[in-house]
Parts: sequence; structure tokens; C-alpha cells
Amino acid sequence: MRDYADRTYINAKIHVLYDRLLHRSEYAEIVRSKNINLTLPQVLSELPAEDYLKLKEIVFRYQIAGLLGLVEAAPAYERLLRALLPVYQLPNLKLAAARSLNQPVLLTQWNDIAPYQVLERAQLQRVSSPEQLQDLLKDTFFAAIFDGDDMSTYETIDVRIDVSYLRHLLERAADLPQGTRRIFLFPVLFRFYFTSLGLKQRLVRDYGYDPDQADRFLEPYALLEPHFRHIPAFVATAPTGLTGQLKVLLKDPAALKDMAPDAFELLWKQCLWRILYKRFHADFHSIWPMIAYFWLLYDQIQNLFLILEAFRFNMETEPILEHIVCEA
Repeated sequence: MRDYADRTYINAKIHVLYDRLLHRSEYAEIVRSKNINLTLPQVLSELPAEDYLKLKEIVFRYQIAGLLGLVEAAPAYERLLRALLPVYQLPNLKLAAARSLNQPVLLTQWNDIAPYQVLERAQLQRVSSPEQLQDLLKDTFFAAIFDGDDMSTYETIDVRIDVSYLRHLLERAADLPQGTRRIFLFPVLFRFYFTSLGLKQRLVRDYGYDPDQADRFLEPYALLEPHFRHIPAFVATAPTGLTGQLKVLLKDPAALKDMAPDAFELLWKQCLWRILYKRFHADFHSIWPMIAYFWLLYDQIQNLFLILEAFRFNMETEPILEHIVCEA
């Protein structure tokens, strides 16, 4: 079964999956009806509505199923998809890191990407110290988390988990043709570049760090600066319809400093969504449809998690919809 589909067939299949992505009107219907079952017909009928942890795990598996089905069906994309999928295990690993440092763990949600997981749920549940976590990860690309000296805080490990994933993708992309490598890496470099800016902004604004302290904390990101360099250049030269206010903020550090971190995060995520939407339709025969769909689905899953959390805490409708990352 591994070679039954060529790239043309798979790209057509990806377009079918893309057409199933939710639109803002559908998110609004879910939020206003307070009925997540609208995205999962018949799937949740036996589950108590208040079991939000289990709901999120079922929503995740249901949403990811089509993408997982492409991995072995698409030899041309299998290597790239296997490299990308561990992004969904970053929260799982951060959960284990928190447990290893005796940090409070409020939720124990597991993002199940079987059979393509780097780590098993049972393995991470047994972790009770940083040494155990290091031993567990020693034969995975996450072993790079422990390359530094200071592993005493969860925040330090948190940053290194993200950076280890990014390094993993850079290594996997090293021998790709230049055009394919650029497409493969662009969304994740964009995402983590602006994540690092947002983290620095939050550290200075909300946690009282001075800029030098924040830079030292984010040093693992700084080491990747050569790979990030083209992202602000792209934003500066892209059409205003794509990058909008983000372009203005990068030219005006004072305005970025004054912006609320949550608002900045939503701004760059919406910008990336517009770029991916445009690129999905740009070239049917390139890898853009697969790469764009992967990250558009990622945003959709995060949107649904946000909605479930909002239901859990009985939030008002409009604030939820304002934080949905999709078309305007």
C-alpha cells in the first residue's frame, strides 16, 4: 500500500481535506450553540460533556486522522510529514518536564499521533526527575534539550524543547532541494521567530526582566538567528494585504513594546494564516498544498482546544471568536 499514490493524487486528496477545514461562520455556530459535536458528528454522543480533557483528546485524534492517513500513502511526502508531526508532541513533553521538576500539572492531555509518536504516553507518565527525562530522551532528537548546563527550571526546558524541534527540522531539511527546503521550513521558522519575539516581550512587560536578562533566557533561539534572518525581510517586502500591521510593528520597536503580548501573538498568527492560505492555492504541483494544509490544520486544532477551554470556563461568545485564527 505504500506506493499507491503519486504526488498528483495526494495533492488532490490534500485539497479534499483542506475543503473540510472550518470557516469563521462554522466556528461561530459551534461557539454560539456551545456544541463541539458539530465538528464530530456522532463521535461524542456517549461522553459526558463536562469531561473536557477527554473531549480534547478525542477532538485531536478525529482532526488529525486524515493527515495521519497521508503519511504512508504519500511516499513523496512521508519523510517531511514524519519530521513535522512531533510538533504535536511538544505539549506532551512539556508536561513530562513539568512533572520531572515537581511543577503543578493541571491538565494531562495527550496528543496521540500514533503510530508516528517519538515518545509513548506511558513512558512520560513515569518520569519523576530531570535525570529520568534525560535518560528517556537520549536516543531521540529531543536529547538536545540537555545540551546546556542549567536545567533547574521548567521555563528553561520549555524553550529548549521548542528549539530542539526546530533544530530537528533544520537537520531533516539540509539535503532537500533549495526550493523544497525553503517551503518546508518557512512556516515553522515564521512561527518560532515570532514566538521568540513574543516571549521576550512577555518577559520584559509581564515578568520584570530587563532586555539583557530576556536575551540570555532566550539564547537557544538566538543561536538560530541565521535561519530566522529572512523572516523579517519577507514581512517587510510582502504585500500589505498579507502582513499588514505586523510590517508596521517590525519597523517600530516602541509600538511592539507597547502592544499586549496576547494581541501580538494573535496578530502574527493571523498573518501566517493568510500567507498559508494564499500559498495553498498558488501551485497545485508543488509541496505548498501539503505544507500549508499541515499548519492550517494545526491552527484549527488549537482553535478547537481554545473553544473547549472557553466552554469549560463558561466564557462569553465574542471574546472566543476574536481569538480564533482563520479568515477575517
